[in-house]
Amino acid sequence: MESRLHAAQKMEAVGLLAGGIAHDFNNLLVIVAGYCESLRRSPNLPDAQRAGLEQIAVAAEQATSLTTQLLALSRRAEVEPAVIDLHAALEQTRKLLDRTMGEDIVIAMGLAPGPVHVRLNRSDAGQILINLAINARDAMPAGGTFAIRTRLVSVARESTGSALAPGACVELTVTDTGSGMTPETRARAFEPFFTTKSADGGTGLGLASVARIVKAAGGEIRLETSPGAGTSFVILLPLENAVPATAHEADRQEPPPGGSETALVVEDDPAVREIVATMLRDLGYRTLEASGLSDAIAVTTAGDGPIHILVSDMVLPEVGGTALAGRLREHLPALKVLFMSGDTDGESLPDHFIRKPFTRLALARKVREVLDTPSMSPSSRS
Repeated sequence: MESRLHAAQKMEAVGLLAGGIAHDFNNLLVIVAGYCESLRRSPNLPDAQRAGLEQIAVAAEQATSLTTQLLALSRRAEVEPAVIDLHAALEQTRKLLDRTMGEDIVIAMGLAPGPVHVRLNRSDAGQILINLAINARDAMPAGGTFAIRTRLVSVARESTGSALAPGACVELTVTDTGSGMTPETRARAFEPFFTTKSADGGTGLGLASVARIVKAAGGEIRLETSPGAGTSFVILLPLENAVPATAHEADRQEPPPGGSETALVVEDDPAVREIVATMLRDLGYRTLEASGLSDAIAVTTAGDGPIHILVSDMVLPEVGGTALAGRLREHLPALKVLFMSGDTDGESLPDHFIRKPFTRLALARKVREVLDTPSMSPSSRS
């Protein structure tokens, strides 16, 4: 019990640190992804430079997934599942495993034909594979084979004995040729903080995290192992009929909605404020900027025409975004508000909110949605 308490306290400290790092890193990603997206829209961009910017965009998207994991670890953000192509997520993670598993471990991948759509956070899909790979690597110190396979199956409720809904599923099987587990270890394999490694070799959270992710996705996980015969994890996930679309595909297929209204951007980070304001100007909006409450009040009382929407960070030095919006509405009762943040710290989210980092298209849609929402009277707003 004492050992588990110490482990829990350590994870809490790691979570707090991770949340702070992720919050700052999300601001950096707004800048990197924003300017990358702006450059990619240039019609005269040479092919070589466009290819390089595509790689930067992909890296920024992967970094966004990492910060999502960090914020989920610190319980400062809810992970929002979406329909993804499981095969694409596995292929992307496999590239990372090629560099981390070691030359003496062969990675074999056999996936069912075509895309396979499941409802799962993309970073969680990667985390499943990485956690299982780490366990497999430790079980094969002299080398071996790590195999990843999928097949489509039909599941009947009576055959599962679990909460998995009957219907079409994808079966993901991850196998290693390592030392296997004893019956005693197998019985506790998914138990949080249980580990057979040394004190500095692991936290005992890897398999527990995998089981949590699978259960949250409405799936089930089965462990097959015996000493000297390797280990197999069989994961069943329900198939989804919807087809996912990446942010980059959406940008190419649909022109972002714009407007001519006036927007006030309030953000204490100058570089983040500049790229958000630049995005809005590119969309046709007249854009004003402020770093906090004092600047924002000065702008709104300057009499330089009407202000239709406030786009504000939720975390500001003087007052929070909600309080700032309340103060500005004393001067502008009809002011629409869109909050943005990469770290909500467990707070309930406002009605109009966009999570950092975001694409130009996502911002365009959200701003247009807020502006087109009918205004409430002050009495109904309170």
